[in-house]
Amino acid sequence: MRRVSFSAPEWIRCVRNGNSGDTEAMHKIEICNDSFALMSQMADGSYDVIITDPPYAAEVQENMCSGSLAGVKSVPKYQLSFAPLTQRHWIVDAVRITQRWVISFCGVEEFGRYQDILGKKYVRGAIWAKPNSMGQLTADRPATSYEGVVCCHDLDIKKRWNGRGSYGIWFCNGTRGLRDRHPNEKPLELCLKLVSLFSERGETVFDPFCGSGAIGEACLRLGRNYVGLDSDPQWVDRASARLSTDLESVSDEYALGLCRAWGR
Repeated sequence: MRRVSFSAPEWIRCVRNGNSGDTEAMHKIEICNDSFALMSQMADGSYDVIITDPPYAAEVQENMCSGSLAGVKSVPKYQLSFAPLTQRHWIVDAVRITQRWVISFCGVEEFGRYQDILGKKYVRGAIWAKPNSMGQLTADRPATSYEGVVCCHDLDIKKRWNGRGSYGIWFCNGTRGLRDRHPNEKPLELCLKLVSLFSERGETVFDPFCGSGAIGEACLRLGRNYVGLDSDPQWVDRASARLSTDLESVSDEYALGLCRAWGR
């Protein structure tokens, strides 16, 4: 087996001040050339929760248009610096190295593929609905105004979350139009919602595809420890800088109230 080069950095301890009182959390972000391979080498139960945004399948990534050029007749497609998802068995390692939830963004077409791989460890496919999505430029089919969120859990530990009987559909504008954004950047409000739903204060959230660091910011604001990896040195630097700023802490009650569907 090829060993993956990875040197874990020291934890950075930080205390956030906010309406919910002082919140202490630790974080670290590092470059990893192959997070898929690294997860296959990790010990069982290494982290409490995974919340992450991996590459999407080729049919999605190769047809991504710039959301920053609305109104332009010919909208160019993104030229992404990372390869599309070519295998889905990484989710097996993700569940194995996690003590509780694995929450991963994906195209909705991926739900059945992940369920086939995981069996009963696949819990549910949820939906992120994006009211500000770009319309269908070809005007010959419905536009895609949503992304999937696959929810998985080990069978040996009883499932619990903080959403009670609420729906697995979350409404939140995407980041199109945000200056200098990561092409796959998720909105902070949605990240706060997911972190508050699927993890607890003091737990450690692992994000093997950290990109802009939005999930990490949500973790620190909510008092969760955070470990992020990415293959792009530029985005590792930017995510590290983002998490090193003075971030105001927020309460779980506030975060759980975000992105509601039909008032729930």
